[in-house]
Amino acid sequence: MTAAAAWPALMLFELLATPKGQPQAVALRLSAGDPTVALAAAQSEPFKKLAASWPMYLDAQVLAAAAGPVAAAAVAQAWTSAGVLPTGPGMVFKAESLATPLPAGTRFVSGRWAEAAPSKPNAAQAAARSLALQLLRLVNADAEVRDIEDLLRRDAGLTYQLLRLVNSAAFAGGREVSSIGQAVMLIGRQQLKRWVHLVVFVSGPADARAPMLLARAAWRGRMLEQLMQATGRDRAVQDQAFMVGMLSWLGVLFGMALPDVLKPLALPEPVAQAVLQGTGDLGHALQLARALEHFEASAAQTCAQTLELTGAVVQQVALDALAWVPGALPRT
Repeated sequence: MTAAAAWPALMLFELLATPKGQPQAVALRLSAGDPTVALAAAQSEPFKKLAASWPMYLDAQVLAAAAGPVAAAAVAQAWTSAGVLPTGPGMVFKAESLATPLPAGTRFVSGRWAEAAPSKPNAAQAAARSLALQLLRLVNADAEVRDIEDLLRRDAGLTYQLLRLVNSAAFAGGREVSSIGQAVMLIGRQQLKRWVHLVVFVSGPADARAPMLLARAAWRGRMLEQLMQATGRDRAVQDQAFMVGMLSWLGVLFGMALPDVLKPLALPEPVAQAVLQGTGDLGHALQLARALEHFEASAAQTCAQTLELTGAVVQQVALDALAWVPGALPRT
């Protein structure tokens, strides 16, 4: 697949949280360029699915500043017709930390607050995180299911969180799963690996950042998986791509240098190189996802061209991935 010379304007996304940190809505942005792809995306099924899962908002001033008044007007009309709502004064507050007092009337919190350093873990949190990392080591080493279940029996809370994820809509497919052994029999070991990578983000007591980090990690993992699918890579590489997306957030989650977190996990070489060095196709896909998350369209274009992907394909992948996220979060 050959990337087109002209890079279109892309619909970009930011997850918004409630004042308590729960991912709740999506803010839409637009990069500079021809808005044709973004206009078409607003009519797609994934966009409709996303609109049905989470409220979506646009800020007309931000839109105009990025895309110019003519393109912004056309896109705003298309998005509004598809159910996107305008943000009102004071509705969204950009925060560096949830510890910062929020202005009265704040409905959603934006910004990179979830990437702030975590507080020092107490004994219970440290024990739960240690157990979660042991679980990661077991599944990455393809340990026997009984060994995984033996480890899970040491922490009822971890088992509960894992089964909540197993029974999320994106994984369970309507089947209620009551044990890890049953889950592996029904769906397979590779899905178990996905659940374990996700459950690390919800293990242990209270971390206000965890729900947002889980949503963003799920989005990144799914995006990388679909980028590899779009480049024609096989299922094994797609599964590795999902793992790369999840693992890339662990340094932020634990407040540690990422190499230190990953060192005990004995990761496959392509996965380790992608996460730590950004090399190989998996690494380029990770860089592409990060560029989109940070609204860096030019950097995204460079990565996409390296992977021989068009802007239209990248747009669809990003939208598909975000539409998948609500179903991947634990059922409440």
